[in-house]
Amino acid sequence: MSSTTAHRPVAEAPGSTRRAVTVAAAITALGGLLFGYDTGVVSGALLFLKDDFGGLSSIQEELVTSLLLVGAAVGALAAGRIADAVGRRPAIVLTASIFIVGVLLAALARIRGTDRGALRHRPGGGRVVDGRAALHR
Repeated sequence: MSSTTAHRPVAEAPGSTRRAVTVAAAITALGGLLFGYDTGVVSGALLFLKDDFGGLSSIQEELVTSLLLVGAAVGALAAGRIADAVGRRPAIVLTASIFIVGVLLAALARIRGTDRGALRHRPGGGRVVDGRAALHR
């Protein structure tokens, strides 16, 4: 017998690899579907943005739509770096906390009665924190 033995990689069960790839592909597909849906929602929000900002030209509407996509790409890159630095779980908790604060601010703006409610003196109010166009009419 020789004292040197070759190290063989541990073989995974073929079913578990296939299952992991299927789950990853399903999550990625769902993310793409939701991103496309969110992009479609922008077209509905543009109707209200025209009124709120005194009429947008077609170039300005195109800029709003495309800059939202650029912002999403920059946010994804930043989120990856943050997750690498502090870990996935703290990054998700931080993101969820910011989202919850934005939702609460948007809800307070709607509950208080006037068209901008408690946040009417703050441009954007909860929309800025939340990161989405939660337009209140």
